[in-house]
Amino acid sequence: MPTQPPTSILYQLYLEAGLQINTHDLYTAFHAILSSDTAPEMLEDETIMTLFYRALAELKWVGLVRQSRRKADCVTKGGWGGL
Repeated sequence: MPTQPPTSILYQLYLEAGLQINTHDLYTAFHAILSSDTAPEMLEDETIMTLFYRALAELKWVGLVRQSRRKADCVTKGGWGGL
């Protein structure tokens, strides 16, 4: 749903992906959700990209994703041990 916070949207896409996640494919899916017809407001591409990078940075900060060692344009799922 485009009314959810961007980090929540990206986390749902994260859950649906495999172990290696191509960041361009992830951004394309994120952009499609935020620019859909059901979105409450039309956002510009620069705004959507900013929201995507911020949400991805938050997922990295929590430890859910990390940079892939094999491919430069991919991220790898990380394990979160909890509190």
